[in-house]
Amino acid sequence: MKTIEQVRTQLTTGDFDFSRHAFKRAVERNISEQEIRQAGSQATIIEEYPGDKYAPSCLLLGFTQSGRPLHVHVSLADTEEVRIVTLYEPNPNLWIEYSQEEVSMFTCPVCHSQESREELVDEVFRVDGRYALVGGIPAVVCVRCGEQAFRRETTEKVRLMVHGEAEATTSIPMQVFDFA
Repeated sequence: MKTIEQVRTQLTTGDFDFSRHAFKRAVERNISEQEIRQAGSQATIIEEYPGDKYAPSCLLLGFTQSGRPLHVHVSLADTEEVRIVTLYEPNPNLWIEYSQEEVSMFTCPVCHSQESREELVDEVFRVDGRYALVGGIPAVVCVRCGEQAFRRETTEKVRLMVHGEAEATTSIPMQVFDFA
């Protein structure tokens, strides 16, 4: 298991990678590699999760050179690079000095936050080589990391929609970027 010193060093030197969830959140929240390195250089552990699903993990608090607070949830598994599970800028209304969480009943399976809200979200699905956008999907959303949870009935309704059991209400152009 990695120590906090090892995690700090790896974050600072860029020896990290992202879970799919963290990849999406970094892009959506415009959190740069440089900001992660800066926050990681002096990050402190604010929560520990020794019994996490795949490996022990922890939630770190660090600040960028511009003073932006970042929470970075990392795996402590003995891997070549440190894995970022999720990352976000903490909501100051939900944290005391960005490190002591307010109490609630909800528990997020990704970042262990206990604060959620109900939202209508949009999701893009790729089915049989085509893309389908479904808007206004009811979800319970973690306010800390953005992890979304969907009811069984909602999932089934969306599945039927994108597999042709509903007519699209509109069609929109979509920008497509090739990474290469």
